[in-house]
Amino acid sequence: MSACRRTAAILDAWLDARQLNPRDARHLAGCPHCEAAFARVDVADGAISAAVRALVLEAATVGVGPPAAGWPTPSSRAPTMRFGFGLASLAAVVVLVVVAGIRLSTAPAGPAAPFLPVPLAPAEQALHQSGLRCIGIAAGLECTRRLADGWRQVARLEVAGGSVRGLEVRLEPGIGEFPLSEVVAALNEPVEDVLGVDLADVVGEAAACGCERPIEGGAIRVDGDPVTGYRLTIQ
Repeated sequence: MSACRRTAAILDAWLDARQLNPRDARHLAGCPHCEAAFARVDVADGAISAAVRALVLEAATVGVGPPAAGWPTPSSRAPTMRFGFGLASLAAVVVLVVVAGIRLSTAPAGPAAPFLPVPLAPAEQALHQSGLRCIGIAAGLECTRRLADGWRQVARLEVAGGSVRGLEVRLEPGIGEFPLSEVVAALNEPVEDVLGVDLADVVGEAAACGCERPIEGGAIRVDGDPVTGYRLTIQ
């Protein structure tokens, strides 16, 4: 099973909010790698809950909680109470360690690196799962998808040595104006597919000012308007 660049982001979104946005849900339904990883998260959640429940119940049996009638004096039960609180603390530590392990396993390690180049195969796979169809061109690949009112979403990948070294995303004109509320998502989706990183905030800033905005190892630039179309480049 080949790797998918979007797995970590989808798992993080689920762990943070316990829900997925429609785009992530569509991707999950069509990606065996992400589906398998998501299933493992569900199993881990169940194991964590069961472990915490067992530890808490065990702590309760040795005296954690309010005193009951007929209990020994505070001085005589001090060792038991300390032991009980120790089990409760252990439960908390187990939860923190396991959850931290899940989150750290999906977090990037080391210093930030430039977003390009990236391997071609997972980028093309992610574009295909988003509904874009790719054909070979002189510089690499051109991937397109039909949008509403005759508009087209086009991603051009500059390819060399099995890696994507340049990316351009265009919204080509159809009938009428392209909805401003959909510009950022339509430009960012192919960017996220290729890079494996959600840069919607940066894309939105670049679209709002019609200028360059910095990213790791380069910049994103957006030009255009709702009538003539839009062009995003990573420089």
